Amino acid sequence: EITKDVGGASIKEMIPQLEKILNSKRLILWGDLNYEDLDIILDNLPYNGLYLHIVSESVIKAKQLMDYIKNKSAKNN
Repeated sequence: EITKDVGGASIKEMIPQLEKILNSKRLILWGDLNYEDLDIILDNLPYNGLYLHIVSESVIKAKQLMDYIKNKSAKNN
């Protein structure tokens, strides 16, 4: 499990390490992810073995992010 901390490394900076982890095991990526983060994740990491645990400010925002992920992943497959 890896957490994207506020004020910590950006998702873009974390991609090489996340990719390395996913090459050998499953990964839970946890945090307050925005659309830019999701684009970077979905464009650069394999989906197999990746679980996104997204923290959101509201149920509405969480649904919007979930729909975004579904639509983007459908286009990438």
